[in-house]
Amino acid sequence: IYVLAGNYLQSLDWHNDPDIMKNIIQFYSKAKAHDKLATFYDACAQVEIDEYRDYDKAWEALRESLKYLAKAVGAGAENNPNVQNLQHRIGLVERFASIRKLSKSDPSEMVSVCEQMVDMPDIDSAVRIGDIFAQLVEYYAETQNFAEAYRSVERMRQKGIILTPYVDYALLQTICQAVGQPVPPQDGPGGASGRGGAAPPAGGGEAEDEIEEEDDVDN
Repeated sequence: IYVLAGNYLQSLDWHNDPDIMKNIIQFYSKAKAHDKLATFYDACAQVEIDEYRDYDKAWEALRESLKYLAKAVGAGAENNPNVQNLQHRIGLVERFASIRKLSKSDPSEMVSVCEQMVDMPDIDSAVRIGDIFAQLVEYYAETQNFAEAYRSVERMRQKGIILTPYVDYALLQTICQAVGQPVPPQDGPGGASGRGGAAPPAGGGEAEDEIEEEDDVDN
């Protein structure tokens, strides 16, 4: 019955209500439904990425997901393909979260890693490629290198990435004005890509508030 209760609560607006989140975690923990907890924390990570672009909080949630997935799998979890896939995703999310902090202290490293990541065939399974390009666009614009900023925008469009979920429209106007180009249409030539969504507000949301609080549940 705890699992049924947790399943029902997931049909509600849990990512905007910390009390619902807490109850979901508690119900699954009481039922020792480790697979459900793993899936739920994975969903929390995706909310942090899609709605808030908060890769630090997403990394925390994915680590929780991995902990419960390993419990669900049991002996030999390190050889389980689902566990290995999640470990790979965690590594990519951690890498992107860390390099985002380097725009001032080591910008050349930040640019280098971003350029490597956009060419990874499986990057979108962990990190939105639109967020990687946005990191480059924002860095180049901040350093007044508008030619490179515009080039990054054009690369986004070539990959069919809708611009507005990732690049602020006012910034886009500034970049295009600086290089003497018209503001491009807001959809890429190949349609939507990059796992777009609404432009994230500053800071995280409700979801991350429960991740640390419930970290020790069922330990």
